[in-house]
Amino acid sequence: DEMIAGVPVRIYHVDRQQPRDVIVYFHGGGWVLGGIESHDALCRRLARAAAATVVSVEYRNPPENPFPAALEDCFTVCDVLATDHNSFSISERMVIAGDSAGGNLAVAVSLMARQRGGPALAGQVLIYPVLDSSMSTDSYQQFATDHGLTADIMRWFWEMYTGDDQASSRQDPLASPSACEDLSGLPPTHMLLAEYDVLRDEGRAFADRLIAAGVPTTVKQYDGMLHGFFHLAELFDDAAVATQEAAARCQELLGNWNQAKQP
Repeated sequence: DEMIAGVPVRIYHVDRQQPRDVIVYFHGGGWVLGGIESHDALCRRLARAAAATVVSVEYRNPPENPFPAALEDCFTVCDVLATDHNSFSISERMVIAGDSAGGNLAVAVSLMARQRGGPALAGQVLIYPVLDSSMSTDSYQQFATDHGLTADIMRWFWEMYTGDDQASSRQDPLASPSACEDLSGLPPTHMLLAEYDVLRDEGRAFADRLIAAGVPTTVKQYDGMLHGFFHLAELFDDAAVATQEAAARCQELLGNWNQAKQP
């Protein structure tokens, strides 16, 4: 484990001899829970499957450090890696990825990068991301209880992250990306969804809006799966398949970006 600009990270090298493309990974856990340890096995699997260097970010957590502290940490890590890739033995090609609240942070990093003119991102891989603070979709009604992640737990996570539910930051597109009116110019996206998940419909709606905005976007829904299934590759074939497919999309996005950079 090491620090990048004061932010703790864990770096998974598949090959230290030559610079590999990098996947910066933001862990899930409602912004509040989880960390480098909880996502260690997932990041190891992803690094192996994608043959890439994975950098897992231990961002600051609410309620002690509410929005935008976690986002600032995630953005800073990406910015430093992009600027100083040689000293980390990685290539300049970068994909960002995350599950649940980590998927939210990935989209927010993409929005910040668009605002600030960098870093350049080859793509984003969003694993059942949190995108809409209104929590008003059909899937929130359908799977509010008894399907793992409940509506009440999500409500609590949002309150921890943005302050109470009246907080103005709740409507900030960097906290709730669905509130962003213009999604053009975001990096190519792979969206991975679970069928029985309160977050399913906000993911679908966001993917549809990315496509409408001209962002190359692929969506894969895993039927019969609950929120959080991506962790369970030892238990569910679908989770092992999802890891391979997410890794393949990372490789594809990184390769495409390389071609786009050619004169």
